[in-house]
Amino acid sequence: MTESDLREASSSVNQRIDGARRRNRRRTVVIGAAAAIVLAAGSVTAIELLDDDDAATRPAAPAPAINDPDSAFLTGAAPTPELIRGVWRLNDGGVLVNFGPNGTVRFDEQGTLFSHPVTTGTYTVDGDVITVTITRDEQSGCVGKAFPVRSSLPGAGTLRFVSSQQSFGACSPMPLVQGEWQQALPTRNQEMAGYDNSKERGWHPLSGKTALYGVFLAGGGGHLLEIDRDGSYYVAAGSGKPVDRGQWSLHGSDLTLTSSARSAECSKGDKLVLGTVEEVNPGTNVIRGSVRQNTCSAAWTPAEWIMIPHVGS
Repeated sequence: MTESDLREASSSVNQRIDGARRRNRRRTVVIGAAAAIVLAAGSVTAIELLDDDDAATRPAAPAPAINDPDSAFLTGAAPTPELIRGVWRLNDGGVLVNFGPNGTVRFDEQGTLFSHPVTTGTYTVDGDVITVTITRDEQSGCVGKAFPVRSSLPGAGTLRFVSSQQSFGACSPMPLVQGEWQQALPTRNQEMAGYDNSKERGWHPLSGKTALYGVFLAGGGGHLLEIDRDGSYYVAAGSGKPVDRGQWSLHGSDLTLTSSARSAECSKGDKLVLGTVEEVNPGTNVIRGSVRQNTCSAAWTPAEWIMIPHVGS
C-alpha cells in the first residue's frame, strides 16, 4: 500500500468519526430537549396538583355582601302558611286580615271581616315573600292584581312586612309600604292578650246600636265577635273560623245573640244574653255586660270585649 493510499484511508476514517460525533451530539440535544419537555410537563402537573390540593383546603371566599336596606327591620323567622294563619290587625288597628288554611285571604277596614270583607283573594308564601292575588274587591280593575311583600316574624304574634313601590297603589289591600301586623287569632300577641280595662274609669251605659258595629276581641284573647249593621253576628276562634253565627238584637241595655242553624258549635235558637251592657272609650271602644242567659254554654263570655278600630268607628 502506498503512502497516498494510507492518507486517503486515514481521511475516510476521520470523516466517519466526525459524522458519528455530530450524530451523537444531535441525539444528545434531542434527548435533552425531550427531557426538558417532560420535566416542564411534570412541573406543570405538579403545580396543578398543588393548586387542586390547596383549593380543597382553602376556605371558600365569602359571598359578596348584598346591601339590603330592610334587613334591620325584617328580623326573625321567615313566614310560613302555618305561622301566618289566623287574623291580624295592622299597626294597632284600621285594617284586619285573615289568612285562611286553604290559601284564601280576606282584608277589611269596615268591621265586616267575616260577613262581607272589602277585599278577598288568595295568597302564597315563597321564602320571605307573601304574594296576595285579589279575587274580589270593591274597586273595579283590581281583580287579578298580585301584590308581593317581603315579611318576617320577629316574635310570636308579630308579622312585619315591606312592600315595593310596584305593589303599593290604589288596589293594594295593605295601605303602607312598611308596616306591622299584630295577631288577634290565635291571640299570640301579648299586647292584645293582655288588655284589661276592668279598672278603667268612665264606664257608662251603652250609647246605642252604633257603638256595637265592628269587630271585638274577647278580653284575654281567644275569640273575636263581629256585630254587623244588618243584624248578623259572627264569633270566630282558632285561626279565624266562625264557631257561631246568627242574629243579634239590643233591647234596652241587654244584648242578645241568637244562634242560627249555620252555627258550628251552637244549636239553632241558642241564646247568649249580656245584660246591662256598658261601654268605655279609652282610645278604643270596650263593652262589657253580665251574663243573663247562655243556653249554648258558649265559651265566649268574657268580662269585656275590646273593639278593634276600623275606618267606620
